[in-house]
Amino acid sequence: MDWGLLFSLLLVWAFVGAAGASLAIAVWSLRWPSVKGTIEVSLVETTVDSRARLSETHELAYSYTVRGANFLGSNVKPWGGGSGTVVDSDSEKPLWSAARDNARWYRPGVVVDIYYCPMRPQWSCLEPGGFVLPLAFGGLGLVFYLALVR
Repeated sequence: MDWGLLFSLLLVWAFVGAAGASLAIAVWSLRWPSVKGTIEVSLVETTVDSRARLSETHELAYSYTVRGANFLGSNVKPWGGGSGTVVDSDSEKPLWSAARDNARWYRPGVVVDIYYCPMRPQWSCLEPGGFVLPLAFGGLGLVFYLALVR
């Protein structure tokens, strides 16, 4: 048995499975009901690693009420945030930061629509859908298939 081929196929199927699961969550979240909520905390945390590379993350918390129960959430997309930073390779300074963009959009005290799962209201997000993650997983699965299996 060719263990390399078997491992490659399992890796491809793992990425295809992740793409399918994240696509299902993205489509499902488009049907979630919404309530009004309030942004409680929104800040950008900047860290520098051992190689002096800068990274930024967006710390977020929002409150909302569903059927008389109070909840706190922190997800921008159904599966979480996404705080990438694009850095200039020469100066090591950030050119663009999703964390800063999210922090500008979601400021403390702002009233926003919160989308929540009707069966488990503690599962919530600010932006339902989000099809970039399924496309990324599907693309990785295709790359691994073409590179390793074919």
